[in-house]
Amino acid sequence: MPLVDLKVSNVRNLKEVEIRPATRINIICGANASGKTSLLESIYLLSRGKSFRTQHINNIINKESTTLSISSCISSSGGQNTNLGIEHRNGQFRMKAEGAMLKRASDLVGYLPLVVIHQECHQIFSHGPRYRRRFLDWGMFHVEHSFLPVWRRYIRALKQRNASLQHGALSQQGLWDKELQETAEHIHGLRKRYVTHFTKLFEEYTGRLLQGDAPITLDYEPGWRTEEALSSILSRTHSRDKVLGYTQQGPHRADLRVKVSGRPVQEVISRGQQKLLIYAMYLTQAGIYQQQLARPCTILADDICAELDNTRLTELMNLIEDLGVQAFITTVDRYTEIGRGGVDQKMFHVEHGQVKEVI
Repeated sequence: MPLVDLKVSNVRNLKEVEIRPATRINIICGANASGKTSLLESIYLLSRGKSFRTQHINNIINKESTTLSISSCISSSGGQNTNLGIEHRNGQFRMKAEGAMLKRASDLVGYLPLVVIHQECHQIFSHGPRYRRRFLDWGMFHVEHSFLPVWRRYIRALKQRNASLQHGALSQQGLWDKELQETAEHIHGLRKRYVTHFTKLFEEYTGRLLQGDAPITLDYEPGWRTEEALSSILSRTHSRDKVLGYTQQGPHRADLRVKVSGRPVQEVISRGQQKLLIYAMYLTQAGIYQQQLARPCTILADDICAELDNTRLTELMNLIEDLGVQAFITTVDRYTEIGRGGVDQKMFHVEHGQVKEVI
């Protein structure tokens, strides 16, 4: 589902930008702070209705303006094009697809699914399980259509149970425990199946990128001991949960641990190897999406050359190109080493917020 065109207005230092990207590889080059990452951020905004750099959209709007807008024509596999656009004006955020207003930001994702790989992605290793659950659930959201509604049911029941723990309301306790049990089993089954598919492709990609540097394993932890019904565990741990004021066990405490030789990634391998491992994880998500839905997603990769030697960079680019996706890739000064030819590719130079195609 490639972008046929892209129009950006007043996103950070990008005042007015209009480009027609290649259907496959788009190299975005330029100096630091020129606006390269802001171009990726614009595409992300168009897909998710939010930024991967800040939680406050007012921080994104160009300082000389009070509004921003991003629009694109999206090509589909059936030959139909969809016009997609977002706008922030007078404190209101509007989203539109095919001429109709959208109510939820999650509705945007179906039109422009994408995987973004940026400098903060290392948090998947260095921070807590929340980041890895978010990563896992992105994949679930896209390829398991029953995941989102059952997850919403689970979260609703979890909030209600936590409220009863904090305020001493026991009348509904059994009801919420039963709802948590039913939805937790469903979520666990979906996650387990997804991780099985993920592991197989992940092993292939890590083999290509890290070339057997060290044995890498994935450990999926569902968030409770699944040999016992979650409702029984909740009943048994109720007193402790009440003291803490929250539910200790369940899918909301799940984790997907990545280990090298049985040890945490950050303790064993170099930053360059960690970066390749991060790419392997996110490209695996893109690969599963393509396998399950028979259509590609878009890949955004920020500062791809940092911490990689020429050999590893070449193998990484080969993998991205083999996926057959549209990719937007930023780099500072090594763009001549990117790309092997043979695919539709364009290069854009960014300077002082201006984006020009390099002919």
